[in-house]
Amino acid sequence: MASSIKEFKYPLWLSLLCIMPPLFVVLVGAMLLGSAIFGLLNILFPAAFNVPPAISQNLLGSLVGGGIGLLLGLVSLALYTHIYTTPDGLKVKIYCVISVFVPWQDVIELRVCSLPPPYNDPNKWRTIQVKRLSIFHRLLGHSFGVGSKPIIVINSGLQGYDELIAIIESHMSAI
Repeated sequence: MASSIKEFKYPLWLSLLCIMPPLFVVLVGAMLLGSAIFGLLNILFPAAFNVPPAISQNLLGSLVGGGIGLLLGLVSLALYTHIYTTPDGLKVKIYCVISVFVPWQDVIELRVCSLPPPYNDPNKWRTIQVKRLSIFHRLLGHSFGVGSKPIIVINSGLQGYDELIAIIESHMSAI
């Protein structure tokens, strides 16, 4: 069992490589939503905004595209989290700014990802199913086919991957 706090994170180059595309999608989604809000305000208050009607006609596309972009980007960003193990549970750093504590009794299952071969190698990809985390981790659970419970996806790119697996398995067998 872990007797101190241990940090498990992705190397900086891998984090940047994997975070930049979803971050771009989030930014594009936010811009589309901004355009949609502007178009909606133009429809509601036409005298206040002197904007061509073409902008307000693209309202639905901007709302849908912006919403999908934000959703996909934030779910993709949820893939790469830093994890800290403590004697009391896991501390999961979401989006590099928010830390959420998950007690060991809330860790439900550690399993090999249900990915098609050759990606389903237990030495490369695993999911940690927990009772609660962010809504985006819940959507990640749906996309990995484990149901409505939130998951944390880890892979062998995580520094200390094997040690983290061993720590989680030892705590799960103790519960």
